[in-house]
Amino acid sequence: MNSALKVGIVCCYYGKNSIKPTVNGLARLAESVSATRIVHVANDEDSWSGLQNCGKLQAFPHQLVRHDNTGMEFGAYQVGLDTLENFSLDWVVFANDTFATRKKFDAVSRLKLVDELHRSLDWPAVVGQVDSLPRSYRIANLRSHRWVTTNLFAINRTGLQALDHRIYRRELDQLINESDDPMTFFSSETDEVLQAHLRAWLFRARPGAHWYASAPLEASNARSMAKKARSIMQEKYLSAYLDNIGAHFADQNHIPPIRKLLRYFLRNLDGIVSSRR
Repeated sequence: MNSALKVGIVCCYYGKNSIKPTVNGLARLAESVSATRIVHVANDEDSWSGLQNCGKLQAFPHQLVRHDNTGMEFGAYQVGLDTLENFSLDWVVFANDTFATRKKFDAVSRLKLVDELHRSLDWPAVVGQVDSLPRSYRIANLRSHRWVTTNLFAINRTGLQALDHRIYRRELDQLINESDDPMTFFSSETDEVLQAHLRAWLFRARPGAHWYASAPLEASNARSMAKKARSIMQEKYLSAYLDNIGAHFADQNHIPPIRKLLRYFLRNLDGIVSSRR
């Protein structure tokens, strides 16, 4: 492994309840990669007050940043990245608090991520959970069929340089309208494939996988749905851009069989021990 690897971490928080598990998960990751610095971005007042009173942050070099939630987590990622601009980093890991609360980022996932970060690549690279659609989508004149989910992902130095260190693109927000009508929720510039994907993911338009907070679109949730949809557009653009410049996509889901066995053992350890008593 490259002992001189320099990794920065940016994490976005919403509310106090997620702080403890998120900070614990970040600590394990930071220790694994000997993180140069962690930037904790509070996207609301509850998380800001909670982070200020969190003694566990002192374990690693860090900085607290207050953000007004503009651009949702991508706005927070951008603020965090800007805070790290004076550090010469090989990789930046971006996370929001769902990686430790709604997603299971276990020891096996952490080992996979650490392995990828220690790969020496001279071309743009992104690490994360890679998902895809049967049909390609188009966004801002870029076309791709895949994306990296952005609750936890990492981009290397070359990739960030290719992006001009811009994670959040405000101009993409115009693709979504704050409307309770599914027909006008999307602007006329929004790709039909993306429209169908978001209707199914956010509004439960058909059976299958959904976002955890999905619900039929109505006046009471139009604003929150628009914010979430804009974040998804940021996610799709980021991956489409990287895909179109030939970036390396390392999928967190591709885990060697021996590590899958380790994951099974760790998740069922209590039951295995009990059965032998």
